Order: sequence, then C-alpha cells, then structure tokens
Amino acid sequence: MLPTGPVRRRWKILIAIALIFVAAIAYRVLGVYEFRSGECTARPPRRFAETYPKHLTVLAFNIEGHASLVRSKHIEDIAAVIRKYAPDIVGINEAHRDTWQSRFNDHVEQLRLHTGM
Repeated sequence: MLPTGPVRRRWKILIAIALIFVAAIAYRVLGVYEFRSGECTARPPRRFAETYPKHLTVLAFNIEGHASLVRSKHIEDIAAVIRKYAPDIVGINEAHRDTWQSRFNDHVEQLRLHTGM
C-alpha cells in the first residue's frame, strides 16, 4: 500500500533532495576532476612574456594623513622612504585630498610629485 497525503509529499521532497545531491556529486566527479591513465605528473609551468619583471616590489604604507597637522615635512619624509626602497607599486592608506586634516592639500599628488611615480 502506497503512502498518501503529507507522507507521500515528504517522500517526494526527500527523493528530490537525494537526486540533487547525487547530481552535484556526479558533476563534481565527472566535470571537475580529470581522469587519465598512467603516472600523475605536474603540468609544466606557464610561460610568460619576457617583458614581465623577474620580481615585483610592493610597498604598503599607512601615511597617517592626519599627521600633516603636526609635522610640516610629513609627506616629504614619506616620499624619501618610498624613494629609498624604489618599489614598483605603492599602496597608501589614510591619504587625504583637500581636507582639513591635510591642510587642504592633496597627499596623493604631493607624493606623486616627490617620488616621480
């Protein structure tokens, strides 16, 4: 005798969930993994154009933009550190542009002028 009413609906939901689970597993196994016979070896490394740099220097710097209120040569000192390490990329935090904390100056533009970046 087949179940009826809410019991039958519950079984349909459980079967649907099980089918979704089985389909997800089948996709993962058949669609993502690569099956090949023989010994597993790593693929050769990817080749890049010769114009790429051999190394990349990144400098992250919290310039404490509000310090311009206290120290007058704050930005020049930061630019000296950036020039000393000569990074390829500089990420700066707390830079102010035309705010009272920067005495209405543009920290980014000042650093650009002082470092030539």
